[in-house]
Order: sequence, then structure tokens, then C-alpha cells
Amino acid sequence: MFKSMFLLLLLSVVFSVAANDVKFTLLEKSKSYEMDESGKLKLLKNEFVSETILSKDGAIVEGILKRADNEETIFELIASDSFFNRYANSYADFVALDKAHPNTDYLINITGKTSTISDLKLSLNGPEGEVQVPDPIRISLVQEQNVVAVTEVDADKDLQLVWSSFSKGAVDPNGILNDLIFALVSDCHGNSVSRSGIPFIMPEYLTYEAEQHLVPAEKLQPGLGYIVIVIHVNGVDTAKTGETTAMATYNTSTKMRFQTRGENTGPECNNDNGSGK
Repeated sequence: MFKSMFLLLLLSVVFSVAANDVKFTLLEKSKSYEMDESGKLKLLKNEFVSETILSKDGAIVEGILKRADNEETIFELIASDSFFNRYANSYADFVALDKAHPNTDYLINITGKTSTISDLKLSLNGPEGEVQVPDPIRISLVQEQNVVAVTEVDADKDLQLVWSSFSKGAVDPNGILNDLIFALVSDCHGNSVSRSGIPFIMPEYLTYEAEQHLVPAEKLQPGLGYIVIVIHVNGVDTAKTGETTAMATYNTSTKMRFQTRGENTGPECNNDNGSGK
């Protein structure tokens, strides 16, 4: 009796630390757009992406993402203790992306400092066995309940980022993690200004039902350029191993630039990140 109880306790300890280096990992097929001042959307890129978010004090020693059916290596993860790790392959169109990375099963293997993920399977088949990319996202800037132009944002007022509805957002049938929305704002110097939360990392994050994200006035400065990115994450498969949550997704993101009114008293924006003014 004592021996069996000890074995159960030992197993519970092993499984509790089975994946504590990695908190969250995503396998993605994505389309990225940019929206101009007139509201026109331009397709920027089609990507196949692997993202890994580490736990506090976690690290990747080595890792491989491969196809389950033919053992083809897609990405080899380099050693890293960075919080966020991203690997991406870009393609001219989604047909080429699908040809290179079919909608099939993929295996994640990661060796960390104190834990190992072995052949964690994620499927990109989706519930309908086909591409599940959400519709392109349109973003509006709202202050005091009025839509404002991208060149007319008042840095002394709260700013609401409002986006079009998540066309494929839904509850996760596995009960692990519902479809997500991320909203990020950075200034023209590349500094993070405001962002929505990350599941299992931050206490509050946005799911598919969210319609907006608030940027407080104190986060904005006059005469500065900013970049907004909104991402709709359609999860078609989820898995859990130890403390790691994994998600296979089809994503759509839209980037938009805006400028606050007034005089910039700090460093000038550069042309790559800001308005160029």
C-alpha cells in the first residue's frame, strides 16, 4: 500500500514538472495585412510559424518541429532563454505555403533546462479539414465615442482600438483554450506602449468575443508615430502536457499606423517604424 502511494506521488511530481520550461507554444499558418489611411488592406505576407513562450527561468536547450508523417524537420530551435522565440517561413501565396506545409499532423520536441516535451502532436487539419484563416481585420481608432483619423489622435485622451468581428472565433471543443485576440501598440522607436495579455502568463487576455482594447492617455505622447497590430487566432487543435499549453492555429493580423497631434519634443521617428514625419 505504501509502495503504491509512493509511486503515485512520484508520478504526480514527474508530470507536474514535465514541461515547466515552456509555458505556451503555437504552430501557425498566417496571413498578415496592412491597412492604410483610407482603410484599404494590403496583403503583406503568408507565413508558417512556430512560437514558443518560456516560463520564468525557463530555457530551450534544443528543439525540433517536424512533420509526423515523414519525419521532415521544419524548424530546429536554437538554445535560448529569451521569453519569446519565433521561427517563420514566408511564401508568395497561401497555395505555396500549403504545398510546403500540408494540413497534417506535426510533432514538437523541446529539451529545456529541467524538462522535456517529446513528440507533442498538433494537427492543422482543422474541424473542416481545410484552411481556416479568419477574415481580414479592419481597425478603427475611437476617442470619446467618435472615430478619429489616423493623423488626428489626441494624446491627451484615452484611445480605444476597435476591430471587426472575429469571423471564425469559437470555444475550444477540447476545453483547453478558446480562440484568442491579441492587440499590440508600439511607438515609432520600437517601444511597447500597450498590449493585451498572454494566456497563462498574464492574468487578463482577450478571447474571440473581445471587440476592443484600451490605450490609456498616459501611454501616448504628442507628435509621435505609432503602430497597431491586431491578431485573430483561430485554434484548430489544442493540447496540454505538464505546464505547457500548445495550440495549432490559423491567424490573421492587420497592422495600422497612426500619428498623435501636437509637437514631438523627443527624438524623431524613423521611417521604418513611424510616420516618417
